[in-house]
Amino acid sequence: MGDTLIHFKLNLKTGFFKSEPYILTITDESLTFVQSRKKSRNVINIIPCANVKSIAIFAGSPMELEIRTEKEAFIGTLQEPVDLYGVIASLEAVFGKKFSHVYNCHIFFIL
Repeated sequence: MGDTLIHFKLNLKTGFFKSEPYILTITDESLTFVQSRKKSRNVINIIPCANVKSIAIFAGSPMELEIRTEKEAFIGTLQEPVDLYGVIASLEAVFGKKFSHVYNCHIFFIL
């Protein structure tokens, strides 16, 4: 496996109104999701970087991460504290044009 670029905590959506705490580790080769409950430290999923079609961070409160592959979508909120600039720099380094970050903007309509 490649060298670890960054790891951070997120609450990964696992159901309609359900999320679970995970640690996401990003290397040059893969994304690894490890359940961060005290009772278990099971690897839930390893995604080769080549399988990622798009990855995005939606900066807001809370910040949301979306990872899309051909068959699946992984969506979660980043747990505080998080080094947003470090996460963005690592994702840009690994995924290039597949990565985007979106800042929340408010649109007001004047009638």
